[in-house]
Amino acid sequence: MTNCDSCHKLINKRSPGIVCNRCGKTFHLNAECSGLTAKQRTALKVANSLEWMCKECQDHSPKRRSVIIPNDDEDEEDEVSVDSKPGLHINVKQLLRDISKEMEKTIHKELTDVTKALEYQSDKMDELTESVEGFKAAIQELKKKNIELQNRNNHLETRIGALEQRMQETEQEKLSKTIEITNVPCDPKEVISEVIAKVANKLQVTNDEIEEVKRLPSRKEQPGRIKDSIDDTILNAFERSGGSHLDIANNFASHFRDTVKSISPPCNSKLLNAQSYKRPATVTLRLQKATNTKVEKLIQRVNSKKAPGIDGIRAIDLKRISKQVSEAIAKLINSCIKHGKYPPELKTGIVRPIHKKGSKNDYENYRPITILPVIDKLVEKFISNQILTFYESNQILNSKQYGFQRGKSTTQLLSTFTDDVNMHLNNKKHVLVAFIDYSKAFDTLQHKLLIEKLDDCGIRGRVQEWCKEYLTDRAFCVKVGDATSIEECVTQGTAQGCGYRNSSKSSTKRLHLIVDVVA
Repeated sequence: MTNCDSCHKLINKRSPGIVCNRCGKTFHLNAECSGLTAKQRTALKVANSLEWMCKECQDHSPKRRSVIIPNDDEDEEDEVSVDSKPGLHINVKQLLRDISKEMEKTIHKELTDVTKALEYQSDKMDELTESVEGFKAAIQELKKKNIELQNRNNHLETRIGALEQRMQETEQEKLSKTIEITNVPCDPKEVISEVIAKVANKLQVTNDEIEEVKRLPSRKEQPGRIKDSIDDTILNAFERSGGSHLDIANNFASHFRDTVKSISPPCNSKLLNAQSYKRPATVTLRLQKATNTKVEKLIQRVNSKKAPGIDGIRAIDLKRISKQVSEAIAKLINSCIKHGKYPPELKTGIVRPIHKKGSKNDYENYRPITILPVIDKLVEKFISNQILTFYESNQILNSKQYGFQRGKSTTQLLSTFTDDVNMHLNNKKHVLVAFIDYSKAFDTLQHKLLIEKLDDCGIRGRVQEWCKEYLTDRAFCVKVGDATSIEECVTQGTAQGCGYRNSSKSSTKRLHLIVDVVA
């Protein structure tokens, strides 16, 4: 430890000192103890060749010409002067050499670093250039392959179209030459040629024009279990009571109407506060316009075996003229979207009673299946597809909802449920499960509640108006045999079991049950 010879205070890192080159005394490196100005102290720190003498040594040393660092308040015009005041004696040449060497080292180091950085960036640029060239070549190759695949696809589509046309022509040609006669009594002693001759005489067909004749096996003669039709099951069970076909149909219509009313009594009490779980969507669906191509694809996907609705239009007939009618149906869909309306002619469904279990002469043991017009299903399918895509892309539905979602099934639900139960059991915990089965769930769904949930899920504006129009003023009639009941109004619920299905999912159900919470 060293003390200052002027103030006798300790010299340390915070208060550095300076040694006189003549007497060897130590002083604080400040203006009070050493008498140096700020510029002089800075020069001593930078240059190693400067010599310093304390004031006492300067007073006893002979006066001589010397170079000093000027004070802060002196003019900086003369860098070299004769000063009689105490100051620093500077070797100018040595100072310049030292500064030159330091600058040279610094500049050389900076240039070396810049050169290395430029070389590194140049290498990276070369690598990026090579990568870009490689990507360009790969993209060009993919474009060529894509063009080849498109050409092959077009060629295959052309061939498939030609084959389908040829098959239809062959089928039509075969049908034009084939006559199938039903309900011809079967006599064990009959001679088939005589029967055909009689029939040919009635049809004014000569024997030379008949190429092949055979009796097709009757339904009773066909192997396997014979299943009665819907009408046979109902009529065999209820005709014994003496009622006509129309009476049976009207009784079914009244039963289905009263069942829904009795099972959904008015309830004003709320079990849950909607605000506690409500999470309205921040986005709103905007429907795209229908095009002839899209509508034609929808028509081709309709199941040809589905029964016609109340308009009598069959799906198979619509598929045969899909190109001709696609434009008209596209205009219908666009008009519905634009005005938020729905044609009343498409709101009536034909209900077919399907026996579930128990006695067949009890109305309680039948459930209704609604057959909607094919055009109604096409309009509904076009809009419901866009709603589902909107929900999936914006992640509006809860991830734990497995019903009526593409890519999910009850198998995945059971797997997840089983994993959760096993996990808790392995952790020595009890598991309690509540299974709830809603009776007539689709038939008792409240329209007002459904519209509110659709609004929370982003179905607003004209799309919501279309949904309201789609649900209201609907009706149904029950068909049994050749009789059709009077029309009954539908004030709640949705049509269950509509004819057009995709992956075993009812599109009508899907349109109304893709809300997150319907409670």
